Amino acid sequence: MTTELNTAPVEACSDKLVNEFKGMVGNANKLLHQAGHAVSDEIAGTSTAVARQARNVGAATDLYVHKNPWAIVGFAAAAGLIIGTVLSRR
Repeated sequence: MTTELNTAPVEACSDKLVNEFKGMVGNANKLLHQAGHAVSDEIAGTSTAVARQARNVGAATDLYVHKNPWAIVGFAAAAGLIIGTVLSRR
């Protein structure tokens, strides 16, 4: 009496599962690439906006300092006095 196992259905099911898994991995890979590109684009836009804002703040500060030089000198002297007092107490 010979017992032969028919493994064809198991192999077919296994192949089907492997192919489905490969498809899922491929889809996940595509989604990760798309998300990476979206994040990269968002960072580039944010970086540009931050740089523009920093230039605007720098220009406004420069204008204020040129219009009010003695106020800035007084502020710097007061800040130096406070920092010197704090450091001398240590």
